[in-house]
Amino acid sequence: MSIKTLATTVLGCLLLIVLVVCVVHYAGRKPEQKVPLDVQLRGFERVGIKLGEGVTTQDVLSIWPKQSLESDPYNSLYSVFGFFQQAWPNAPLCNQIWSFDTKSVIERQDYDWLLKNIGRISDEELQFGYISVTPDGDEKDPVAIVAFDLNGKRFSLDIHLRKDWNSAAFLWQLNQLAEEQGLKGRLVWNRSWGPQWTLGWHTPEQIRGLRELGVDIEEVSSGISPRPRPKRQTR
Repeated sequence: MSIKTLATTVLGCLLLIVLVVCVVHYAGRKPEQKVPLDVQLRGFERVGIKLGEGVTTQDVLSIWPKQSLESDPYNSLYSVFGFFQQAWPNAPLCNQIWSFDTKSVIERQDYDWLLKNIGRISDEELQFGYISVTPDGDEKDPVAIVAFDLNGKRFSLDIHLRKDWNSAAFLWQLNQLAEEQGLKGRLVWNRSWGPQWTLGWHTPEQIRGLRELGVDIEEVSSGISPRPRPKRQTR
């Protein structure tokens, strides 16, 4: 066998090996699990999570594209439910979920806005009264002392601006109060898109139903550990 023939044979074998490897690799990949948007909406409705009065599917799609919602079923739609309508900035898509950028709260120290929106999604189970914010700590560890009245009791949160926003653990007192007072709902957290947080207020039955759909939520408690920051969703 000539050197030229041998080289041709070896090259052919290498190409065949590459082809077999590619076939095995792609054959083993799971197909992208897309779920139609209308199926997801019906799933949320069965759990008891629905769009606000007068809100349409088109309002949802004006905020986030259909393809992205269907490629990451339930999790993305859950977070988008927490947005406000583009045409009506004071009108939320859903009254049970709230998504917001934590940076805006930290930079403005707007804890009044934070707590009042949590009260809004709780269907008035959490009724906040007096709210005050006192700066404390130092440059290395700035702290905001947030005092507030909630359902007839006085609370105080020491929020460390540079570390507490890695999780929602600093809000654990809200669920403790909910248990003590026998409230129907519990505050849940889904750190979905980097600094974008999604908070919800749901009954234990709704929480189980959402998890069965695949929504990655957990009840807020002092034991919540920070999650690794996922890649930000793209439109």
